[in-house]
Amino acid sequence: MANPSSWTPHVEAFVDTSRPPSEHVASIEATTKLVNNDLLSLLDLVKEMEMYLTTSDHVIRSRGILFLAEVLARITSKPLDSVSVSCLAEFFTSRLSDWQALRGALVGCLALLRRKGSLGTIAISNARKLAQSFFMYVQVQSLTVNDRKLSFEVLHCLLEEYPDAVVVLGDELLYGICEAVDEEKDPDCLMLSFQLVEIVIRLFPDPSDLVTRFAGDIFEILSKYFPVYFTHGGGDELHATRDDLSRALMNAFCSTPNFEPFAIPLLLDKLSSSLQSAKLDSLKYLTNCLRCYGADRMLKHSKAIWLNLKDVIFSFPPQRPLVLTTESSQDTERVEHQIGKEALSCLQTAMLCLTSPDKDVFINLILEDEDVVKRFGFVLNEGYSVGTSVDIHGQLNALVKVLQTLATFPEHYSPISESVYHDILLMLISVVTCKYDDVYLWNLSLKTLGQIGSSIEDIHDSAKGTIYSRTVVERAISLLQVDDTALPLSLKLDVVSEIGAIALDPMSRVLKALEEAIVFHISKACVDGRTESAETAICLLECYSCKLLPRFCTLQDFDEVLVLFAIRLWEQMESLVASKNEIKVQGLLDSLMMTMKLLVASCSEEQQSLIVKRAYTIVSAVKCLPLQPFSPSSKLEELRISPGFSIHNWLVSLFASVVIALRPQTTLPDVDILLNMFIVFLLEGQLPAAQALASILNKWPSNGNISELSSVYTFDQAIDLVLEKCFTVLSSSSFLANFYSSNDSKINAIAGLAWVGKGLLMRGHEKVKEITMFFLKCLLSSQNSEIMQLNQKELDARSLLATSAADAFQLIMSDSDVCLSKQFHATTKPLYKQRFFSSLIPVLLSSVKEYATMNTNYRTVLYRAFGHLISNTPLAAVVAESHKIVPTLVDCLGILSLNTQNKDLIYSLLLVLSGILMDKNGKEHITENIHLVINLLAKLVLYPHMMLVRETALQCLVAMSGLPHSRIYPMRLQVLRAVTKALDDKKWAVRQEAVRCRQAWASIA
Repeated sequence: MANPSSWTPHVEAFVDTSRPPSEHVASIEATTKLVNNDLLSLLDLVKEMEMYLTTSDHVIRSRGILFLAEVLARITSKPLDSVSVSCLAEFFTSRLSDWQALRGALVGCLALLRRKGSLGTIAISNARKLAQSFFMYVQVQSLTVNDRKLSFEVLHCLLEEYPDAVVVLGDELLYGICEAVDEEKDPDCLMLSFQLVEIVIRLFPDPSDLVTRFAGDIFEILSKYFPVYFTHGGGDELHATRDDLSRALMNAFCSTPNFEPFAIPLLLDKLSSSLQSAKLDSLKYLTNCLRCYGADRMLKHSKAIWLNLKDVIFSFPPQRPLVLTTESSQDTERVEHQIGKEALSCLQTAMLCLTSPDKDVFINLILEDEDVVKRFGFVLNEGYSVGTSVDIHGQLNALVKVLQTLATFPEHYSPISESVYHDILLMLISVVTCKYDDVYLWNLSLKTLGQIGSSIEDIHDSAKGTIYSRTVVERAISLLQVDDTALPLSLKLDVVSEIGAIALDPMSRVLKALEEAIVFHISKACVDGRTESAETAICLLECYSCKLLPRFCTLQDFDEVLVLFAIRLWEQMESLVASKNEIKVQGLLDSLMMTMKLLVASCSEEQQSLIVKRAYTIVSAVKCLPLQPFSPSSKLEELRISPGFSIHNWLVSLFASVVIALRPQTTLPDVDILLNMFIVFLLEGQLPAAQALASILNKWPSNGNISELSSVYTFDQAIDLVLEKCFTVLSSSSFLANFYSSNDSKINAIAGLAWVGKGLLMRGHEKVKEITMFFLKCLLSSQNSEIMQLNQKELDARSLLATSAADAFQLIMSDSDVCLSKQFHATTKPLYKQRFFSSLIPVLLSSVKEYATMNTNYRTVLYRAFGHLISNTPLAAVVAESHKIVPTLVDCLGILSLNTQNKDLIYSLLLVLSGILMDKNGKEHITENIHLVINLLAKLVLYPHMMLVRETALQCLVAMSGLPHSRIYPMRLQVLRAVTKALDDKKWAVRQEAVRCRQAWASIA
């Protein structure tokens, strides 16, 4: 046992108020350590401290009691026997009457009350005596903030840990809590106060006469704090926020239904407050009170609740049209938006809670309200101005939201009858079909119909589903079946898209109606030559393929529907072939092709085979098409087709669309014949034929199984056949003599080779090198000495061919959304772009260097090819070679900027340059060529043909301002002169970047 002389100095140090706080803490810690190590027992400490605990000197007494309490608070994990705990409890309880030593008494009581389980807790009788002494002697509101907080924590522990000890106090307990809480102002203390009210009421099960008698007094105290005003500054050390206080007060409000006569009138009154935070809190509290108080108590407030909610909903809609506002007003609008949303939430809760077995009182109040009838009736019957004010928009938004809320309840909980549900749907669909002039209301009503329909599908509500189908789905489908409605076609399609997307059954019905309309208008356009029908068919096809088909393909068992529609389109083409009409609407063919691709791509291999067989049967029946395989003796002049109707071109293009979208495993019939047909149409300028040819070669079975493709050729033979025919058209024997008489065929051949090269490159076939070398030959042939012997017409033709070859690199390297994509099941080898770039860039750089002294016009095609290559290569691969390409890239940008036709390519190359600037190693290579780069960018900040080029050039200059000071400082004045001119640019975005750039470079000193 420790000698008193070893720890008495600690007591003396703590009692001495002149000592610094750090010494006080050290004294407590040292003594606590002795107790924890069993070198000093707690009772021995109390005995030895008797003089400090009982002296008449209130300073020494209060410090001594506090010292003992602090030690006790630090040994909560040390077991104490019941005798020790009982003695300490009696001592600290008795000290509650000593107001001069109250702090220590509160700390000691709290330490004892917080002890857990087997460690030694105070007895029920001691806890009851403590509570009685507390209510008798402690005047909480006369204490300092810290002491008040301790007092509330003591009460909190008593109520939570020793409810049996305090519940028997009855009136004394409730009165004591009221007295302690009343007039509290500190946020942290208020948090505890509100929790005390909630806990103490929970101790008395409902119904309780005691709580009923005290309900008015307790609520009078609580009501003083509603709504919560939080005036403490951000620097105050508080744990409680306004939201925390408001939530705690709301829980206290909802703690007993006995508060209903007092709370509901208060909340409804505060709904009319000019303070928006009061409105928002009132709505939140009212929503929770509706749930907690029960229908029996709340039904009598139904009318008052509806009238107040109606005013709020009409005044603060949950959604408002976007309006350009200042930042301060945006905060206000955000709060108003929250008020509107909370009002609708409260309304929904009221509709659920305020029901009675015999009638729906609250729902009838809404449906019979004159304002609701008047406002919506005005929209439906008297017309609605397009220039509606924001307030009216907000009120309509609220009305539609109310209707949506009513209509989306599950059937078993629905507060409305089926007839009312039908009326709501009828009202909304009437707005959609008749009131399209008001875009805001129209969109709102359509979206609401979609959400109502989605809720039906989600809960499998068959009764509501039948009503919805009859009232909404059938009405929407009828819009596609008649042309005499005033509703514009684009809006009709929006309606069927929204309604069709809600579930499988509406989707199937809408698709069927859409298919009928498509076939009808295609027939009218092609047979009768009606341009308006062609335009309608284009819109219908776009809606089908872009809006409905993606959603439909996520559902089960969709293949059969798609196959039937694809085959029906082919049968329509078959009937058009028989009519022998000229078709001149190219846009319709483009839409048909894209729809056919998407249909076929979405099908399985088996379903695709059905479509291919039907399509090939129709195509092969056309006699004027080249449907014989090439023989080894086939000559160039045989690659011509006899003049025919435009429908034949349509057939081949549409069949090409089928081939493009096939999966690699799908079998193609008569591949050798198809190769012949597509080559012929490729040379005639039919781009879909080139794409189909590329798709066939790209998806050719890798195992070389010829039977899978019904072809007499191996894969390599098929490639050689295609290349031979294209190279023949471009052969050197006819290159000069016949060029300008067959220039179109040569350009078509280059385009075809580009697509074939793309397909081979994506699957990693070596033959792409042969195509690439041919394109390079075309580029370099425009630079050799023979050009001096050509006349101007020959020079122009040679230049056009070289430009086409340069642009072929863009086609090969860029991603396509019409062919050879993941969507259309292309075979793709990883990193194919990077490998192609790595193999070709040395050749291009060497050629650029070799022809550096040539005329600018001839160098341009080389730079176009170079630009297309690096702008379509993943940036990481380009950055890895930046030490080689930066000088050429700068020269390329300078040459290409001389021709306005290159503006898009210039922008793409600038993005590459900016990407190099963002890389650590790339910055080093830019720094090595700093003069070249800045000279170029200084010119491009004034590039007149594209705003994005000027903006990006300025952004690059800003990035370069962070390069090493010694390298950029000499260029400072040149940059500032160029940027000064850009400050007067007509585009705001450019001027903004110019300001940033000037600030960055002006700060370099």
